[in-house]
This record gives sequence, structure tokens and C-alpha cells, in this order.
Amino acid sequence: SATGVVVAQPFLLEFQRNYRREVLSATALSAAGFPTLRVPYQGQGHSAGHPSELGFDTAVVDTVSAITRLQDRSGVDQVVIIGTRVATLVAAAAASLTTSVRHVVGWDPLAAGSAWLRELGRAAKVQAMRDEDTAPGSLADQLGEHGETEVLGSSVYPALYEGVADRSLVELASDLERLCLVQFGKPDKPKK
Repeated sequence: SATGVVVAQPFLLEFQRNYRREVLSATALSAAGFPTLRVPYQGQGHSAGHPSELGFDTAVVDTVSAITRLQDRSGVDQVVIIGTRVATLVAAAAASLTTSVRHVVGWDPLAAGSAWLRELGRAAKVQAMRDEDTAPGSLADQLGEHGETEVLGSSVYPALYEGVADRSLVELASDLERLCLVQFGKPDKPKK
């Protein structure tokens, strides 16, 4: 049976930071004989829609649509989804909605959406300190007060924040046949 690959893109700044790597990876996979499609989420990058429409649920729907599109165009019957960082959660959620995906690869994955939101909150506070602004409140407070907030040049809207907040890889990946997690970073130093 033929296998294809769908690349679920991360959100916001991570989307911009990983763009080239994902294009090169998709190109290499295609050259190796795996039909590959990168998912253009509604409201992100060059896709249609306003950034306020970008949310976890819409990203999952867009990923499932990409799976169907890849299967229709290439004839593959099995699909592997690769998700980077918080997109590992999107990949696992999309995989649970279709029988053609049993394998998800998480590239530098996060185990929970709340971890990603904490990282965004810390980044916003560091940015405010560098700009010599008063420290912002929590992301939730900023979204409640203004309806959006900016973190490192990317606008964050309630649909994304609320959709990611309570997601867990353990919960989303419970029905997967295989989940491969690829973690990058410095190796732990051996204990003396």
C-alpha cells in the first residue's frame, strides 16, 4: 500500500521559523517517492482568512482536508502526519478523525497546549522588558481585555488560545497505532 505525508505546520512565529525546513523536508520526501502535502491553515501565512480565524479546531479541519486532498490526488491509502511543536497536537487530533492515518511524527513536540501558551506568555513578558514597557498581564487577561495580543510580532487571538489551552498529546494520541516523537536540544549531562 502506498504512503503519503501531510505536514501540519506550527503556529505563529514557529510557522515562520520552520517554514524553510518544512519546505525542504517536503521536497526531500517527495523526491524519495512519498507524495507530500503541507497544510495551509486558514488565517496563517498566505492562506485565505484573517489571522483571527486561526484556531486549533480550524487547523485540525484543514489537516483532515489536506489528507483527503492528498489521497484524491496521489492515490495513497495510508498517510503519515508530521507536526512540529504544538502542531503535533493538531496532527494527533486530525489522525483520530480518519482511518487512513495511524502514524504521527512529532518534531520537537509539546505534550500539552498549556506548555506552549506558557512559552508565549514568557516571551511576551521578556519582550515587554526589552521594550521597557510595563510587564503585561497573562495572555488570557490580555485577550479578555483587548480581544487580541501580540507576541514577538505575531497576533494571538482567542480562537487559537482557547483551542490549544486544554489539549494534551496523551489524550489526543491514545488511539494512534504509532507515535514517533523526535526531540531536539542539548543532551542531558551524565550524572557524576
